[in-house]
Amino acid sequence: MWQIYPLDVGELEYDRSEAIIRRGMGQKAKEKFVAWYLTDGKQKVLVDTGPPDEERSRKWHMYTNPRISEAQRIENAVAAKGGKAEDIELVIMTHLHWDHAGNMPLFKNAQFVVSKEELKYAIDPCPIHYVAFEAPQLGIGTPFLQVLPRTRTIEMAEQEILPGITAIPTPGHTVGSISLVVTTTDGPYVITGDAVACYENLEGEPARGLKYLPTGIYTDVIAMWNSMALIDAKALFKKDHVLPGHDSKVFKHAHYPF
Repeated sequence: MWQIYPLDVGELEYDRSEAIIRRGMGQKAKEKFVAWYLTDGKQKVLVDTGPPDEERSRKWHMYTNPRISEAQRIENAVAAKGGKAEDIELVIMTHLHWDHAGNMPLFKNAQFVVSKEELKYAIDPCPIHYVAFEAPQLGIGTPFLQVLPRTRTIEMAEQEILPGITAIPTPGHTVGSISLVVTTTDGPYVITGDAVACYENLEGEPARGLKYLPTGIYTDVIAMWNSMALIDAKALFKKDHVLPGHDSKVFKHAHYPF
């Protein structure tokens, strides 16, 4: 069975409406960059690689006012959980935005898994998304291209990546976002990437008959709604078994199950 460790890989600021669609516009919020370390006692797996170092993050993404301390650098965050960057065997990418894919080249012995749709789009995105993907068109050294020889693409369909880790298609935030259903001693947990940014997305707004509230950063809001419904179902409708992409509440516990 798998154990899941949340990794604190930095802080960011954003307009609240970016996390919860059309809610809190003009209100600044502070949250976390998050990655995940998984182990079954033998295999060592990473889900996402967090933002790049603070210098690069601030140069290209100052709109988030990113702060990444030495302890929050991904390799040090992994080490704090008892792992080593060189021992990571597999890195599964929920999507390829800069704050989830910033350190891919650091994991020199890992194979990478990403959806074919995500990689295809990230190579040649709409210009408005160049910065979000640190796309090749910017000429700044795109991280996901540097590990392309070690990257395996998967279709946007439910499939087992390793025994106990199943990828499910959860598009909407990006065209090729995936989430991971992880089998544990306490049932399934779902690591969502930014298909769910925070727990409030799944709390919805019952007074208005809204079961979910999508995030404010999306390529397809209808797909995002459907992805949230799928995530909810895969977590057996247990909200505390959903692990969002930018919610500091995931650090309430050092590991899952807790």
